[in-house]
Amino acid sequence: YYTGIKIYRGRFDGTNVTGANLTAQGGLAFGWNVWLNGDLVASLPGDADETSSNAAIDFSNHTLKQTDNLLTVVVS
Repeated sequence: YYTGIKIYRGRFDGTNVTGANLTAQGGLAFGWNVWLNGDLVASLPGDADETSSNAAIDFSNHTLKQTDNLLTVVVS
């Protein structure tokens, strides 16, 4: 059964953070999007054969704030 979209948020301080590791589980063909301070930084469209995924999310091409950076993961 489908339980709907899940949204996870975390905040962190500092401009020297280079990325994050993401491990997510869902049903077959689930996908996710990762947003950093309102900008899309990574996504997984889903795979009909997979129920979990691991990814290293790179922040190097994105601007970080000294305080209150917001990382949002949307799993669907």
